[in-house]
Amino acid sequence: AGEALELCKELGQSSSEALALNTLIGARLANAEPSEALRVAKEAHQRARKSGNTRGEAAALQAVANVCIHIRAPVEATQALTGAQAIYRKLKDRHKEASVLTTAVNAHLLTGEVEE
Repeated sequence: AGEALELCKELGQSSSEALALNTLIGARLANAEPSEALRVAKEAHQRARKSGNTRGEAAALQAVANVCIHIRAPVEATQALTGAQAIYRKLKDRHKEASVLTTAVNAHLLTGEVEE
């Protein structure tokens, strides 16, 4: 998965890079390496931000949030999701924004602060 991510980065294929990123993060979590999964997601966020890839930035923030939910860090997950939601809202991507909101429910479940 790491090799696929590097190849996608080289080729500049952001949609394939996002898929490879999620695969790599899933592999790290499956191998009980949550700190490595979080590092990879945060790195992807920084890379996307520096390159001006706003969709990639939002996707990476959502990946950060998913890892944070996995490691039971709801505050950091919520911060990442707020950033992702703002980007998708600015891009007028309602489908992705809805996906972020669905993920936010999982973060709020960890805190016990869920409203309908």
